[in-house]
Amino acid sequence: MYFPASLRDVFSAAFPISEVRHPGYDFPLSAVVAQNAEYLRNRSHLLVCIDTLLKAVDFETEEETLTPQNIESTKAAFKDFLQAADLPLSQFAFDDILRENQGPNEYRGDGKVPNWYHFFRQVLPKLSVIKAGLISEQVLNANGGLDTLIAATLYHDSWEDHGQNPTDIFSKLQKYIDQLAKADFVDAQREYNMQHQAAAIGWIVDLCTRKTPLLDAKGNFIVTNGKTQKEDRFGGDLNMYYNNHLEHPFAPWIKWDDTSEGTSTRLFQDTFERGNEDKFSVASNLKYATKVRSFYSRRANDALAIAKWPEFKNVFESADSMLGINLVILETMNDYAADQNLRPSNAQPANIALYLPDAWAGYRYVPLGWRSDRIQTDRIEGLAAQLKTEDGKETNKPKRYPRIGGVLEHVIYPAMPHFRTDKDDPEKQDLNPLFDSVPL
Repeated sequence: MYFPASLRDVFSAAFPISEVRHPGYDFPLSAVVAQNAEYLRNRSHLLVCIDTLLKAVDFETEEETLTPQNIESTKAAFKDFLQAADLPLSQFAFDDILRENQGPNEYRGDGKVPNWYHFFRQVLPKLSVIKAGLISEQVLNANGGLDTLIAATLYHDSWEDHGQNPTDIFSKLQKYIDQLAKADFVDAQREYNMQHQAAAIGWIVDLCTRKTPLLDAKGNFIVTNGKTQKEDRFGGDLNMYYNNHLEHPFAPWIKWDDTSEGTSTRLFQDTFERGNEDKFSVASNLKYATKVRSFYSRRANDALAIAKWPEFKNVFESADSMLGINLVILETMNDYAADQNLRPSNAQPANIALYLPDAWAGYRYVPLGWRSDRIQTDRIEGLAAQLKTEDGKETNKPKRYPRIGGVLEHVIYPAMPHFRTDKDDPEKQDLNPLFDSVPL
């Protein structure tokens, strides 16, 4: 762990709520989330806030989310949501990550997707399962509340990518809370509660961070060939890293959604057929899928998390299953890229049905343009549609691996009935018995 034991004790002792006192601190660790309980008692208000946000960002495709106008409108809508839902720490966190992701850090590797979308896309499935009723306000509150969950989601890459360690985050949030208190925006009780939430946010970032940037003697990032050098805090022992997630229930939830979003946006470059070590080549995607699968399939991470926090069972299974779909799609593309003897025309559909009932809870209210399954398949479809150029003219020959379209048509899409969007189709049925029938 990064934190000194005394500080870590304060972070961990705040959850669950306790009346004990700890050395160096002159207040009891109680009523940690009273502020959240106060506004979340009015669940209808929170649902109105969520619905207003979802309506404002209701885009059909990833491409639509990426127009300059929609990027700005999405940013404004999210800020409005955080303010209306009374989530001050998340408001601060969002402004902070926008500052972090300016200039050369503004876009993801493709040069099109704003970096802050990586975090925003992970917030939406969390709001979806809350709206669907898969987790109660009481459970959220007992573990730090919605403000802690969203702020930690927004900050979870700040240490690895920007060198802002958990103590930095904690200190920033403390100063912001002090400013609110001095301006009489929060009373003493809420100030007290928010200090504990700020501690929890820093702690969760610590739990979610595996690699940290290397610094030179002047405190600057060490950059080699344009890439920031990082060290593994756990010496490559992934078991130690994964076990870290089990210290707070928000940590595995955040990492599931983080990995799902990351998997959905892995691109197949021109090296799709070559199998070299370029980023997002088949070779690198095979390594990535193997690493992720070791955590999310071969290791009983979901069962361990559920055993520790059974009240999170539905949201853990939903997040795990959304990632399962993204992994099946990625691994299917890897299979057909690596094995020239596989023919899509006689293939069986991918085993996506295994994950659909639980995954649907996370997808249920997320607009199509933000859903990880749609983003992933739309990107692959875009590659399939690209044509070669010869002598300066576009031909009717596929630019990349010619079987991509066949894999989508015969292997992936037949396994994804939830892709249907015609609300008048009487053949539609609910994918999860927890819910009433909902048009897919």
